[in-house]
Amino acid sequence: MITVSKLSVAYGDFQLRDVDLELREGGCLAVLGPSGAGKTLLLETVMGSRKPDSGTVHLNDKDISSLPPEHRNIAYIPQDLALFPHLSVRENIAFGLKARNLKQSIVSDIERIAKVLGIEHLLSRKDIRTLSGGEKQRVALARALVVNPRVLFLDEPLSALDVAASRELLHALRKMRRELNPTMFLVSHDLTEVCFLADEVAIMIDGRIAEKGPLQSVVSCPKSLASARFLNMRNVVAVADVAEFLPELAKSAPSGSTYLAVRPESITVSTNIDSESFIGTVADIVTLHSNALLMLALPRFTLEASIDLEQSSSLSLGQNVSIHLNGSKILWLQE
Repeated sequence: MITVSKLSVAYGDFQLRDVDLELREGGCLAVLGPSGAGKTLLLETVMGSRKPDSGTVHLNDKDISSLPPEHRNIAYIPQDLALFPHLSVRENIAFGLKARNLKQSIVSDIERIAKVLGIEHLLSRKDIRTLSGGEKQRVALARALVVNPRVLFLDEPLSALDVAASRELLHALRKMRRELNPTMFLVSHDLTEVCFLADEVAIMIDGRIAEKGPLQSVVSCPKSLASARFLNMRNVVAVADVAEFLPELAKSAPSGSTYLAVRPESITVSTNIDSESFIGTVADIVTLHSNALLMLALPRFTLEASIDLEQSSSLSLGQNVSIHLNGSKILWLQE
């Protein structure tokens, strides 16, 4: 559907560099990354609002790199939504249909999209200023979807909403994906939002794609250090630091791996210490609802382990414990 090849574009002192991406028809590709990573600049370039300095954007094998957005049959929902305050809800949704002279099915199309998004009851609303933030987002979505665009571009769709409104909109977006199957290009800094909507993800850090692939693969098993840190992976440790305590584990690191990550639930601890034990000191115990987090201090780093509440009650600060890492659950990372 959309293929981005070696795309580079400068904006002031910032630059996107050599971006390669693919978005299949009916899929949702999410570009995930921190603020300032270049996500919106990438979205604007792919949709045609900015021209790339180098590289190409293809839509169905046609090079559209120089084609303006209005000739691409796409829809875009900006962060500020850009609804028209002088128009009613129905008129806002119909705006794109009228602009494209698609008037023959205007009533049925509006009502169909409004039903999917759960805003049928708002169609008679005259003043959009009386709508909540979440309702305005749904009206903007309806206006974008009613023209049946080839690709729907979404820029941080939940950024202006509170927690409750965000969750409602996420469920509405999932329902919309199931029933209408639009092709979506999403940029976001919110992992929950991406997990709800995307099937492919690319993590962008400082103008470059650090990692890309199927959502579950990238989120569960990142392969780059930058991705792991952005995803807030626990227990990211340099292989060189581990080598002093677990030399055999360090030797098993795949070629090019300089860091490892292990989830707290993949670490077990015991008070039975022998000469073969990997030993740490209990630095802190944080009691949660159904488990406890154990902070284990070692000379060069700290590990965080998830243990059950019963075990945590038998431990004390400053106590030495033996530590076991589940080798099959270790993630090996490259810089």
